[in-house]
Amino acid sequence: VVMSGNAASTGGGLVVSVYNSEGSAVMTNVSFSGNSAVYYGGAIEAEADGECLLVVNNNIFWNTRADGVTGTIDANNNSFGVVYSLTHSLVEGAYTGGSWVGGDYQDGGGNIDQDPLFLDPISPPSAPTTTGNLRLGNGSPAIDAGLNSHTENTGLSTDLDGEARFKDGDGDGDADVDMGAYEAKGYYDLIVTKSGDGSGTVTSTPAGIDCGVTCIEYFKKDTAVTLMAESEEGLLFTGWSEACKGLDECKLTMDTDKNVTAAFEEACSVSLPVMMR
Repeated sequence: VVMSGNAASTGGGLVVSVYNSEGSAVMTNVSFSGNSAVYYGGAIEAEADGECLLVVNNNIFWNTRADGVTGTIDANNNSFGVVYSLTHSLVEGAYTGGSWVGGDYQDGGGNIDQDPLFLDPISPPSAPTTTGNLRLGNGSPAIDAGLNSHTENTGLSTDLDGEARFKDGDGDGDADVDMGAYEAKGYYDLIVTKSGDGSGTVTSTPAGIDCGVTCIEYFKKDTAVTLMAESEEGLLFTGWSEACKGLDECKLTMDTDKNVTAAFEEACSVSLPVMMR
């Protein structure tokens, strides 16, 4: 599950309430980010009138806001009578001065406090919003950092995209589940820059680049991308540079981040005298 870009007075992402009950609830492979609460619980506001344990496995809590604050564990989660048991999860603000925060948060092991490197992070003050992309970018510390048995216990073998959950994403030979709702598939940035005195448009197949407006797009690893340049009237496309050369269509395989420059120049006009006889 992804909980992102939500805004509320309390419990920006989710409210968990347990009344007249004792026991536990389990939350596995959920991504929380970009949520905002006016008062408390940017990601989760949890309350119970008994003793309740909220078991959090392979989750990501990052960049949520509560009471005007981001970056702390309490900005992410709030507790009234609920104890969080966090295992193999990425939790912003979980460590201060090299020590676990303690209190209502139990360190079940395997937890980290590092930027998950989402493909398109969300700014909590922009909530409510449907923008952003919480898939994991290359080099994310959440890749292969979950515990397989947690995900196996859910009975699910695929992520939110339908991709297989147990992959060797970091190349260490072990097929381990990623934290959060998505398995990293490997994405690379394609950045297009236009140069010269003229102007024109660069588009891509598959769709994504439409520059003027969209000059940066991420494509899945090994995707074949073709860039087309079109000049405006009275202008000329004079060629590609950096990852492509020449005047033909630019054909790329996205096996790393790539930069391409398209040059457009004003067309020359020549006036010749005409002599009538």
